[in-house]
Amino acid sequence: MPTRAKPHYPALAKELHAALGRDFQDADVFKLSHHASKHGINLELLERVDAPYTLISASDGHGRYKFPHRLAMEAAREARQPTTSKPTEPAPDYELGIHLTGARLGGNGRSALGTIAVLVPRAAGSPIRMFRLMDDLAKNIDLAAAREL
Repeated sequence: MPTRAKPHYPALAKELHAALGRDFQDADVFKLSHHASKHGINLELLERVDAPYTLISASDGHGRYKFPHRLAMEAAREARQPTTSKPTEPAPDYELGIHLTGARLGGNGRSALGTIAVLVPRAAGSPIRMFRLMDDLAKNIDLAAAREL
């Protein structure tokens, strides 16, 4: 009985990629689902999408459901700065491209950074612009107070 040669999978994967065209899991901005619930995301998806900006619509974990969940936040951090390669000091979330709507300046509750606005240009190669609107839940948004990151 003749033996069949095994296909060379990396070459096959390249051919499939070329035939299928655009990678629809490639993104510039990724918003974690359901306020970063531990059930809504996993490390493999975050690594696969590999977006430079990860947005989370959640407060600081003090609400009824404690969003964002610690497991979701750790997955987002691990996808941006793997801890298995070598021991390093973890970078702050904003340096990793992880942004929470409930974040505050100084980390001790002084001033709310508030709503996140992201402008994604249509032209390829144009930079993404991200703004923090510096609003608080109890106040109206003042666009003059917005800060570009």
